[in-house]
Amino acid sequence: MLISPGILHSSRELLIILAKRAMGIEEFFDSLNRIPTIGTASREKVLELCQAAQWIQLTDSEKLKLTADGKEIAEVTNPITSLRMQLQSIIFHTNPPWGKLAQHGRQELLKFVRPEIKQCFQEAKLSDGTEQDVVEWWDKLANASRGFRQEKLLAVGRVGERLSLNYEKERIGKEPKYVALDTAEPGYDILSVVSKDDASKLCIEVKSSEQPLNQAYFYLSRNEYDNAKLIDHYVLHLWLLNSNGNEHLIIPFDIVEKHCPSDRKDGKWQSVKIPFNSFGWN
Repeated sequence: MLISPGILHSSRELLIILAKRAMGIEEFFDSLNRIPTIGTASREKVLELCQAAQWIQLTDSEKLKLTADGKEIAEVTNPITSLRMQLQSIIFHTNPPWGKLAQHGRQELLKFVRPEIKQCFQEAKLSDGTEQDVVEWWDKLANASRGFRQEKLLAVGRVGERLSLNYEKERIGKEPKYVALDTAEPGYDILSVVSKDDASKLCIEVKSSEQPLNQAYFYLSRNEYDNAKLIDHYVLHLWLLNSNGNEHLIIPFDIVEKHCPSDRKDGKWQSVKIPFNSFGWN
């Protein structure tokens, strides 16, 4: 989706018009009846942006209707404030890949976006300056981008957990218990049994990654480590998720433990990062 200052300004003008009167989709696209205040930006791009950012809706009668977010932007009289609201709304509703860079800092985002997107930030007076309102705007975006990342990690983790549930069901002939869906306290994701002939509890922690083997890693928390130390049968299921087929490796905890640090004096580690390629993949 293309974003540029011209499209943002034209979109705002459309929202202002719709706040005053209704407009049909045919009138909006009528080349012989152009509404000059909307500007010269492509009508298709303006409509695409307004719908993607959830500022307008198209009714059953082919009328353009403002949403609550669209009305809020239309009511703002300061164009800079409006641009900031528009940029924030676009990032929150469309979740563009570059939006996630905000968690690493303002300049990290701006140096990777396309020139026309960077110009939007410049016109919104967000590309420099340390005024409180600017800092607060970036802080809100950074917090949201961290949330996007956590949401993505959770989704990847759920895929691996589902694969392990299916794997265990086929291995033991019955449904294992999906512990992680209800609580994170036990320090493992799935409760199964050692084998069809051995009903001893088998605790499984699942770690998944969409990265290639030489870039994939997982974090083992202190809670997972401490619980694993108390459990007789505890293994990790590692999943490499890729388009060529998912790769699976089962690692006993005593092997994983060799990659964990030791507490020193009053210091106590809380999490350890372990590469997937620390273990023997075929």
